[in-house]
Amino acid sequence: MRKLTGLFATIALLVLMSCGKSDEQMATSEKRWKDSLATTRNLRAERALAMQDDFNLQSGKSPNSGWYCPDNVRGFPAVDIQSWNKVPVVNARLPTFEEIENGTSLIYYDKFKTPDAKPYNMMLPKLATWYSPYSKKDEIIIVIQIVQTTKDTVAGFRFLTGGNGTSDFRDVHFLTDNEIKKISN
Repeated sequence: MRKLTGLFATIALLVLMSCGKSDEQMATSEKRWKDSLATTRNLRAERALAMQDDFNLQSGKSPNSGWYCPDNVRGFPAVDIQSWNKVPVVNARLPTFEEIENGTSLIYYDKFKTPDAKPYNMMLPKLATWYSPYSKKDEIIIVIQIVQTTKDTVAGFRFLTGGNGTSDFRDVHFLTDNEIKKISN
């Protein structure tokens, strides 16, 4: 609510300040305001990433432990447990940029920036669990991508309830056939 009030106050101030100004002066003021908003957004994102890195380091994970997007249900809708193994994936190669955009995969590696990136040798999808620092519990996930570099190995996954995330490969527990039978019945 405080942010909304601040936004309205800023807009009102800009309107008052624009009285008697030329179109060029108004455009300059608006550009400064938009630049200020963009800077604030970037600082918030940097702080959030730093907080995530601190959390990962405290819990023994690398700074690349991933992201958590449970609200990304448009690109990665909920999946019925009975059909988890039918979600689209890319096997034996890195995905194209289009496959990242259409929900077939998550992580795009530019071969010029990361020439050592390669797919991990495992047939996907795989059902697994991942400890979520956000929900503070093990979440059932569908691993749809695993990429190796000389620095790390990263798993991209979907939640059964919708959304997606990534994690260090070592933080993912792949379920056995017996474990899968127990949860899918």
